[in-house]
Amino acid sequence: MELNICVCDDDGVAVGMITGALSGILEKKGVRADISAYRDVRALEEDMRVKAFDLILLDIDMPGTDGIEFARRLREERNAAEILFVSGCENRVFESFRVEPLGFVRKNRFLKDLTVYVDAFLKKHGRKEVRTITVTHNKSILRLSVDEIVYIEGALKKQRIFTSDAEYVLSSSMKQAEEDLAPLGFIRIHSGYLVNYRYIKLIDIRDVVLTDGRRLPVSRSRVKEAREKFFAFMRESGSLKL
Repeated sequence: MELNICVCDDDGVAVGMITGALSGILEKKGVRADISAYRDVRALEEDMRVKAFDLILLDIDMPGTDGIEFARRLREERNAAEILFVSGCENRVFESFRVEPLGFVRKNRFLKDLTVYVDAFLKKHGRKEVRTITVTHNKSILRLSVDEIVYIEGALKKQRIFTSDAEYVLSSSMKQAEEDLAPLGFIRIHSGYLVNYRYIKLIDIRDVVLTDGRRLPVSRSRVKEAREKFFAFMRESGSLKL
């Protein structure tokens, strides 16, 4: 799978150096990646309406909206892209922790730091398999953490995704969504509903009761299978001990 990565820095020389170093590191590891370069946050933000990134390398001190402020907005939008700050502003390291970045690369020793964090990213990415899904929100495209999804409701060719406090759109059939998410803990309880087992409180004859009290219909023909899958996921995660 090819990774989508971007580098954003208002210094053109820095963008070139970081992009070149990143390409070299990934090439040595045999990892394919599409690396996009940006000179300002506004251009990156505009492109993110139609493109999702796995890893974003951000400078902090930039005109207009700085890197930390932009990262904060991404986190508020539930964008699950990994963020790696590349900056000479070492006095803002602790401030950057508020947006839970992958790390902080110091520009005065960026090659050494960059190699360490790229290794960490690849290890994390490989271990989690496909733990994010590309969705639409406010006309923008972003990656949403699978673990945040409570359930998916069928809506013809575009499915509605519900988290605990927001709604998104998935441009995929329910059948495809089930194939992609079933291995990650999602259970088809009805022709129109796919539920994350982590948010199921109990499965009744007619309803599935969620941990927040919401009820979703369950098909009679699916009750037995849904219960079996639910208990299987619980045992696998260690939440259910027999």
